[in-house]
Amino acid sequence: MEENPTAGLLKDDEEIEVEYDAEGNAIIPEKMKVTGLCPPKPVSSFAHFGFDEGLMNIIRKSEYTQPTPIQAQGVPVALSSRDIIGIAKTGSGKTAAFIWPMLIHLMDQNELDEGDGPIGLILAPTRELSQQIYHEAKKFGKVYNIRVVCAYGGGSLWEQSKACQEGAEVIVATPGRLIDLVKKKATNLRRVTYLVFDEADRMFDMGFESQVRSIANHVRPDRQTLLFSATFRKKVERLARDILTDPIRVIQGELGEANQDVTQLVDVLPSAPFKWRWLLKRLVEFTSLGSILIFVTRKSNAEELVSNLKSKDFEVGLLHGDMEQAERNKVITMFKKKEILILVATDVA
Repeated sequence: MEENPTAGLLKDDEEIEVEYDAEGNAIIPEKMKVTGLCPPKPVSSFAHFGFDEGLMNIIRKSEYTQPTPIQAQGVPVALSSRDIIGIAKTGSGKTAAFIWPMLIHLMDQNELDEGDGPIGLILAPTRELSQQIYHEAKKFGKVYNIRVVCAYGGGSLWEQSKACQEGAEVIVATPGRLIDLVKKKATNLRRVTYLVFDEADRMFDMGFESQVRSIANHVRPDRQTLLFSATFRKKVERLARDILTDPIRVIQGELGEANQDVTQLVDVLPSAPFKWRWLLKRLVEFTSLGSILIFVTRKSNAEELVSNLKSKDFEVGLLHGDMEQAERNKVITMFKKKEILILVATDVA
């Protein structure tokens, strides 16, 4: 990726875009709601975060040219060591909003001793999201020689255990696999002081509530906790009340609103045969416009749909939870490279 040498820097004659009221308080960007006791003011430039030049150099090479709304408000909150409830959609820049402050937090801690577990712990509902967060943490953490381990079901438990035992300041994991590693004594949670739950609503949808609560209960109480979710349903709200301390709530957009970057068209069909005819009638047109991702609820439905589509000479990929990780990665790579234009997946794949 080409370097952006001006990312986060203000020109001499450039006006700061954050507006202030008569009392000098920053006006929160439109559709950004902030609640909680004495929240820090938002910023308008990466330069205002106070990061050192090493981290700024990595940010300049990233796709960001200025902080996204969730970063503009969320990073100052996290840097002030406050707990956060962040409600933001995918693509909002929330991953960087918890990774950058985590790196600053790590540099303020004592180095790991032999046998220590991580200082930063990030939990995500799926292996794919865990891998995405892992790559972001590696990218930004390399300037400080931060060691990061990614652990998820479907990967080699032996390899993940070995990596944890060798020592890592950060572990990114799915809840079930982290518990496996702790039970095997491959790692421990004694040093965790920066705890992140990403896409908490999806964790609950996938049945991870008990694991999430167990992990939170086994992390020291003087930690900093950041909870991110696309929605704020009652289960997530109850979790936040139980595991966070005096949090600042940062909401980008309206609670429960649809992603404005996606045009949603709803057709309600009475049965599977109607769905099949509807799909078959439109599939050629859809593939002429780009890639197609089809979600189904069950593995058997996914396999049946793929078989039917292949019988009509469509090139189709399949993803479900029982596939080996290497096979899953191969299918995802083919879909990203547009070697296949149609991907059928279960909703927990």
